[in-house]
Amino acid sequence: MDKNPVHKPNVIGAGEVGHANSVDLDKNSVYETNSFYWDTQGNDFLGAIVLPFYGQYVSEERCRLFGEVSGKKMLEIGCGNGQSLQYQGERQASELWALDISEKQIEKAA
Repeated sequence: MDKNPVHKPNVIGAGEVGHANSVDLDKNSVYETNSFYWDTQGNDFLGAIVLPFYGQYVSEERCRLFGEVSGKKMLEIGCGNGQSLQYQGERQASELWALDISEKQIEKAA
């Protein structure tokens, strides 16, 4: 395997234990592809997975994974357009910090 730090083997699949495929991925290419998607299509996807929803049938109101956030400092990695941050702000989180791969999503979150 090439030791080039730009490439990293990633495990894909694993339908059965011990049987997985390894694929070399170019980190720069993955970053550019993901960035482009979130810059152009991100909001179409975000509506279904922002707090209080984790997906179609699971919600923060039901699961209480965050618990009480009042007065807490929070960091969201992959914040998208900031809807989940807004949700936590409405619950009185004291500081909200965020990271995202898409500059356009960060602009929306701000």
